[in-house]
Amino acid sequence: MLADDNVMTIYTKEQGEVKLSHHQWLKSRCYGCDDMYHREDGPAIMWPDGHNDWYIDGKLHREGAPAREWPDGHREWWVNGKRHREDGPAVEYANGFKHWYRNDKSLKFLGRAYLTRYMELKNLTVAHLLLDDDPMIRENASKTRWN
Repeated sequence: MLADDNVMTIYTKEQGEVKLSHHQWLKSRCYGCDDMYHREDGPAIMWPDGHNDWYIDGKLHREGAPAREWPDGHREWWVNGKRHREDGPAVEYANGFKHWYRNDKSLKFLGRAYLTRYMELKNLTVAHLLLDDDPMIRENASKTRWN
């Protein structure tokens, strides 16, 4: 029997639920296997350290919520294997730092179209953007020509 603090649970298309130690996983892991990580009703990998990864058909993927979550609060949004989020940052670090991605492309400047979509999704006005909690939103909203 495996010690509870060393057990990880993996879900695959071929085998369903598999429980094994992290050491067993490292020894048996192969890249490009047909036995892809896959689970539609929860995380496909539950790591011994408490972080969870959601996969569909072997790609990190979760709609409307983070596909990777750690107990310390670090969260990452992934869609079809790409870091992506339309209504906020795609990576939120535990220390409060945030990083924005669209289709796995890092965004340093959030354009008017992005900010407009963000406002629509959050039901906000330009005035709200200028007071947003996220400094990336505030900075880009103040630099954008709205007329």
